[in-house]
Amino acid sequence: GEQKAKVLTVPVESVFQRDDSEIVFVKKKWDPKAKPMTKEAKADKDAWKKSFERRTVVTGLADNSRGEILRGLKAGEEVALEDPPLAADKKKDDNDD
Repeated sequence: GEQKAKVLTVPVESVFQRDDSEIVFVKKKWDPKAKPMTKEAKADKDAWKKSFERRTVVTGLADNSRGEILRGLKAGEEVALEDPPLAADKKKDDNDD
């Protein structure tokens, strides 16, 4: 297959399809002055937004493990390996037992 050198890549499981676009969830920088989340805030379905930013990306070549990012992400930024909103919903469902 085709190969490129010195490109920005992410794990393929960190890129999610939304409508006609591809997105990643970028980890926000930790703010030491921020108040810790309460138990109620952690149960909030939008609590993930305190830790991650949803961002549209443009992808290029990919293999089974890594995908090239052409636009929308900078080197050094950390991305979520699972969809934070879905993970929050799953945790909520698990706690409803």
